[in-house]
Amino acid sequence: MFAVTGIGPRCGTSFLMQSIKKMGIPVVGKKFPYWSVKEENPNGYYEINPWTNLYGIHHQDWKGKAVKLWPPVLEHTPVSNIDKLIILERKDQDKQVKSIERVLPKELNKLGWELPENSPSALELINKSTDIIEEYLRYYNSSFINVYTEDLDDSLVLIEKFLKEPR
Repeated sequence: MFAVTGIGPRCGTSFLMQSIKKMGIPVVGKKFPYWSVKEENPNGYYEINPWTNLYGIHHQDWKGKAVKLWPPVLEHTPVSNIDKLIILERKDQDKQVKSIERVLPKELNKLGWELPENSPSALELINKSTDIIEEYLRYYNSSFINVYTEDLDDSLVLIEKFLKEPR
């Protein structure tokens, strides 16, 4: 499978999944999962349910398909199950933090939840994602690329070539 992940939420993974679908590469995930806020990504999220996949992806059903794996899911997915990995990261973490702080309460509200008092800050979510991905890369021995969200439009041709070239 081709995994798309990000350094924290709100880093462009939904846009990339939309773009990959336009490239003709099959994607896994719901366009608008039940917790999504449609106006934040009107063209879709393409998310798998993180609750059912919290312990990673341990099957090969999605070979040749792009799947968005948030770091906590990626962390438990065997490295042998991922043929290619794309990591998105925002240069401007201040904008990312503001975006997380704007959208997360809306998503929680859709679920009927409130933000717990002891929940991690947006910056802590970003830092935890960084730690998980760095640790995963210590064992991952297949192809991967890092792309800055701010450069995503200019990188789509490179990403398409990366995904379509043989392993």
